[in-house]
Amino acid sequence: MAPPPPVGPFAGASSVAVELGGPNRERGIKQVDHEDGRTAPAVAAGRPCRELRPGVRGERYLYFQVDDSFKWARTIDLVAEVEYFDSDGQGGSFTVQYDSHDPSATLDGAYKDCAERISLAGTGTWKTARFALHQARLEGSQNAGADFRIAVAAPEFRVGKVAVRRADGSGKKGILLR
Repeated sequence: MAPPPPVGPFAGASSVAVELGGPNRERGIKQVDHEDGRTAPAVAAGRPCRELRPGVRGERYLYFQVDDSFKWARTIDLVAEVEYFDSDGQGGSFTVQYDSHDPSATLDGAYKDCAERISLAGTGTWKTARFALHQARLEGSQNAGADFRIAVAAPEFRVGKVAVRRADGSGKKGILLR
């Protein structure tokens, strides 16, 4: 018999989010820094955000922990939405890597790549990208006890908001919303 879901502020929520800036506004997601994923408060196009700084070996990750009361299931299908600033002329790409049950993914599933990889076009505007997290484990197996991270291959990257919602089966994966 499965244990009951934990009691907490996000047990019945359909989504959780964090608005990034200085300070962050957390609603079920916490952004955490680690030696390979450092950030600093910034402003892009008049909007507060977090700017990614290179890690100790030049890595570029943004780490996130999801509140336990939201992720009570052992396996869960989720959709992550990332609002990012598409910096002028910078180029590059990013994806989401999440804690999963996939033994073929790095560190026995801790860093599973989403199928979606978003190319940065250098438009100088805010955009939103969506990622499917299939059979997510979210047991804090990543660095700093994180459940997922944004993996960035770009010289500059800013994020304004990250949200995670329970998958609704709409089939919309990795598309740009604006």
